[in-house]
Amino acid sequence: MNFQELEKKLAAIGVNDCTYSLGKNFNDEQYCLEKINKKWHYYYSERGLRTGGKIFKSESEACKYLFSILEKDPSVKF
Repeated sequence: MNFQELEKKLAAIGVNDCTYSLGKNFNDEQYCLEKINKKWHYYYSERGLRTGGKIFKSESEACKYLFSILEKDPSVKF
């Protein structure tokens, strides 16, 4: 899975696109994925702090992980 596929899957289950960021435009109160030095970093951004950090070797692994987090979180859905 890549970012485009992830966005489609998240939209299909009603996840608000303001609750996450994929590689750009990071804001507070968002789940984030970004590529740093050929690795994919997952974290939650809150008040300028990054929490819950996890690093993946591939975009696909990172996207699957973020999907699993967001599909279980009722607060991110419309």
